[in-house]
Amino acid sequence: MVSMTFSGRIAREGAKTIEHTNVVIGTYLELRAVISEIESTTRSSLIVGDMPMTEPLTKAEADSSRILALLNDLTRESSAQQKMIEKVRALVQASLSSLRELISHPEGPAGDDARKASVRRGTALMKELQASIDEGVQYERDLYLERDQRAAKEFQKQTFTSIGGLVLAVATGLASLLLLMRNHRETLRHLEMQRVSEQVREADLQKSKFLANMSHEIRTPMNAILGFTDLLTGLIKEPRALKYVRSIQSSGRTLLELINEILDISRVEAGKLEIRAEPSNVREIVEGVAVMLKKHAQDKGISLETKILGTVPSLLDIDPLRFRQVVLNLVTNAVKFTNRGGVKVLLNTTPSGEEKWDITVTVTDTGVGIPEEDRARIFSPFEQASTHSRSGAQGTGLGLSITQKLVDLMKGEIRYKSTVGTGSEFTVVLPGVPVSKKEADPPSNRSADFNELRPAAILVVDDNPTNREVIAGYFHDSHHELLFAQDGIEAIEIARHAKPDVILMDIRMPRMDGKGAREILREDEKTRAIPVIAQTASSMPEESSRLKRLFDGYLQKPFSPRQLFDELEPVIGHATMRHATGRPVKPVDDEIPEAVIESLDAHSSASWPDLAQRLNELATRDIQRFLDTCPMREIAACGNELQVLAARHDCPPLNRYASALTSAAECFEIEQVERLLGEFDTIAERITGVPVQPSA
Repeated sequence: MVSMTFSGRIAREGAKTIEHTNVVIGTYLELRAVISEIESTTRSSLIVGDMPMTEPLTKAEADSSRILALLNDLTRESSAQQKMIEKVRALVQASLSSLRELISHPEGPAGDDARKASVRRGTALMKELQASIDEGVQYERDLYLERDQRAAKEFQKQTFTSIGGLVLAVATGLASLLLLMRNHRETLRHLEMQRVSEQVREADLQKSKFLANMSHEIRTPMNAILGFTDLLTGLIKEPRALKYVRSIQSSGRTLLELINEILDISRVEAGKLEIRAEPSNVREIVEGVAVMLKKHAQDKGISLETKILGTVPSLLDIDPLRFRQVVLNLVTNAVKFTNRGGVKVLLNTTPSGEEKWDITVTVTDTGVGIPEEDRARIFSPFEQASTHSRSGAQGTGLGLSITQKLVDLMKGEIRYKSTVGTGSEFTVVLPGVPVSKKEADPPSNRSADFNELRPAAILVVDDNPTNREVIAGYFHDSHHELLFAQDGIEAIEIARHAKPDVILMDIRMPRMDGKGAREILREDEKTRAIPVIAQTASSMPEESSRLKRLFDGYLQKPFSPRQLFDELEPVIGHATMRHATGRPVKPVDDEIPEAVIESLDAHSSASWPDLAQRLNELATRDIQRFLDTCPMREIAACGNELQVLAARHDCPPLNRYASALTSAAECFEIEQVERLLGEFDTIAERITGVPVQPSA
């Protein structure tokens, strides 16, 4: 009986020991993850250049202090562990101080040597810290094994000295010993899984940051290459030179497609690629892909045919970008690996229920085919069929992998059949695609004539002189005035004195980045109403979403003249104003933002009577209530609605007023909000030429 009680106690103590060991080691690993992540983030910020680091470093310091306090409490019975934790604490503090020192160095050559020295010190400290953490983890494992062996010896001693209940004691002892051994194995397995999981997480983080940096660094020079070739296309008349320029354009766009393919693979694997359905003409998409690749097929001496079966609904709700990417990848692959005969693209749509259709795209080629031994891996990233069977065609091996993943995301299936020497057939089926109840957005592939926009002063902010030249080239021979700044500090100074109509703001710049400049411009009453359009080479979706929220417009480099025109159009308005009017001009309170007054004065001979009804509704229904209660969220929402209305009617004065009202409401500037609301009736009458009823 004594032996059985004692063995039960040993089992319970063994379980507690295992749990304690897991907690201590897990806490060490958590500390390592915090330090590794902040180090990686800080290094990336030096490359990317527009990542504020003060807040992440402060959070890392707080997290590490909390974790070290917990470790100290967990190991208070072990003097050796306590000494080890003190050493780790000192190294953590030194490492974080080193990271703070690293980001404090000035940009440019003056800070390069100091930055390199800081990097060397930080790397040495980080290695020593990682080694100390590993030492602490190993010590805890050794401590566990020592306790385990001591418990086993104590149990053996008790078992051999117990006389009564020998058989039961032996049986119970064996059970306890087996339990201890099993728990020991489980602990080791659990610790190994923790270590592997941590390594995988860190590797994934590093991969994402590398891809983001790589994309940014490639897109920046590509902006210049594609921008200048766009300009040269309109200038060069000699056929051979024009052919060379178009080859540069084509190669540049191919490089961008490759970057996008690599990023798409990363996003799909991380679960960050979203399908956005919108009204789309699938027939036009398929035919457009065929037209784009027709010349390539002709150059190879093969045919490329497209056939549409059945009645295709004019608009279906599907992601047009991803559907086009699937079709383009399949047809590109077929043309690439076909040297005789041709490629056929078949689109078939069949009804599959009420207001739903199944889309089937089949791409058939007479190419080299896929050998049996290669079929299991053709959908794997960076894999291709054997070189000898693919006629020497080269590529990344990403196309089919992305295609399969995109089809899966669209809840479809892809299948294929192939015969070596005869050709292949790939079929994609997307079931149950709904018929669209909305109209598609109008196409935006028109040429860009910037003289169609109202004459404006445009401030271009970019630290790269080539990028500034590209934009200057886009506006050559237009009636717009261009101003230039190299960084955020210059941009703020020029904006305060010149008061441009719009600012094109780069994000990554030395001294002050675009986001920092935007914040200061919004805080300054003289500049807060100036629309600011972000331009960036970043291609990460989370960064794009954040910039779209912060700025009045968004351009991803490299962008075309048409894309630039489309961003400027709602902000600047058209050159031809709507209706001339000889009405007397009502004065406006000179304490409201100057940009609003200047915009009203600049368009004093123009009128937008179509806006009268909506502005009158606001004046009689909401304005007085806003003045009485100041519901800032509602006022900001009203300002956003007015900005949309201004863009729809090409009304710059209303856009300036709405922008000022939204900005003041978001910043809780009550006096400014009251001034702007108090002048609403007068401004509405100045804009529409129609007297507004007094606010009720």
